[in-house]
Amino acid sequence: MYAANDYEAVQRWLSLVADRPHTYRTYRKEGERLLLWAVYQRGKALSSLDVNDCVAYRDFLAALDAGSGVAWAGRLPRQAWIAPKYAPRGDGAWRPFAGALSPRSQHHALTIAQSLFAVLVREGYLLRNPFASLKTRTEVQVSHAFNAAQWEYLLPFLERERAAVTGARAYARNRFLIYLAYGTGLRLAELAAATLGDLRREAGPDMTLSPSNINRGLKLCFARCAAALEDEGNSVAAERFRAASTHWLRHTHGTLGVKAGIRQSTMRDSLGHANLATTGIYLNDDLVERKREMEKLFGTVAGS
Repeated sequence: MYAANDYEAVQRWLSLVADRPHTYRTYRKEGERLLLWAVYQRGKALSSLDVNDCVAYRDFLAALDAGSGVAWAGRLPRQAWIAPKYAPRGDGAWRPFAGALSPRSQHHALTIAQSLFAVLVREGYLLRNPFASLKTRTEVQVSHAFNAAQWEYLLPFLERERAAVTGARAYARNRFLIYLAYGTGLRLAELAAATLGDLRREAGPDMTLSPSNINRGLKLCFARCAAALEDEGNSVAAERFRAASTHWLRHTHGTLGVKAGIRQSTMRDSLGHANLATTGIYLNDDLVERKREMEKLFGTVAGS
């Protein structure tokens, strides 16, 4: 790696994902956060971080939430890192974080940091990766996804929507978007920007493929599905559909794809992940399947 300093090294790392805009923006954001934290909170260059610093960064990410119970440590106060409201880059009010991070976002940030240092080691800029053995504070589970039974219920429900008060245009849009999101694993922004050979933007507020309209339309569809499930007495599944958003279809693509036996590397490419570690979160079994598998153990102990 021909880099004279940490900034050039990070830019080289980013150039490896320059052809994937969403990944590039995410990597730039997380790389920038880590670089700023190293300099301003630890007083170190990025290339000087050791295992203790990596543990401190993990604690820092958790401590952004004042109610996390993790002690705040470092040179700058918490409010120096979190913007009270959105501010564009370059504005004096801009901060690296817009608020506290969820456990999943913390895990994602650390996975990207591990990827950054792995590349710096591979390219010869560093000798070792201090993030390699770091464990996250909490196990990350992909719970925002439909299981197989819920997905199988949704498909015939969509057919019943054809005759519902929603109308043919709304039905056609929802059916197309749900199949497209599930079949490709695209993110919401990617769905909005997608172009196909015979796909064109139509005038009218109900057909515009903006992210907010896509999410609003599908959440209404999921809410109607939840009402139908409630009428059938299935309140547990109904609650799942009430909480669902467009992004659940991406997670459903990942979880059901892995369960169907699709190779992890194939799912990585389909989901647009930069490394297998991110795709690995879809390997977790859902709670129902885990319960059924563990019942085999108790059945063996009982001699049944």
